[in-house]
Amino acid sequence: MKTRILDSPASRISVAVAVLAGLILIGAGAYTFFGMGDNKPVDGMKIISAAHNYTRFLIQNQQPIPQAVSLQVLVDKGFLQPADIGPFQGLKAAIALTKRGSGPSVLMRVQMPDGMDLVLFEDGVTQKIKR
Repeated sequence: MKTRILDSPASRISVAVAVLAGLILIGAGAYTFFGMGDNKPVDGMKIISAAHNYTRFLIQNQQPIPQAVSLQVLVDKGFLQPADIGPFQGLKAAIALTKRGSGPSVLMRVQMPDGMDLVLFEDGVTQKIKR
C-alpha cells in the first residue's frame, strides 16, 4: 500500500505553513544571534554624565584634561557599562571634554566603517563627514 503524504491540498498547505514558520524562526534567531537586531537608542545623557564624571575625576586627581576621551576609555575606567554605548561598541567614538575656539564645537565624533565620520555638534546638529 502506497500512501502519499502530499496528496491532499490541506496537507500541502499544512506542510508549506510549517516550513514557512520554521524559516521565520531560523531567520529571527539568526537576526538576534548575530546582533543585527540591536537597535537600542543611545542614552546620550548617560554618556555626557560619564564624561562629566570622568572630567571631575581628572581634576580631583590633578591630572590634565585631554581634548576628548573615547567611549571605550569611559567603559574601561568604569564610568560607563558596555551596554551603555550600544551601537558604538567596536567603533572609534570619542566625546569632547574641552571646547575649542568659537563657533559650534564638536561634542562627539564616531568613525564609521564606511570611511565617514558621524559628528554631533554642541548645538545638536549631526553630520556625516568624509574622513
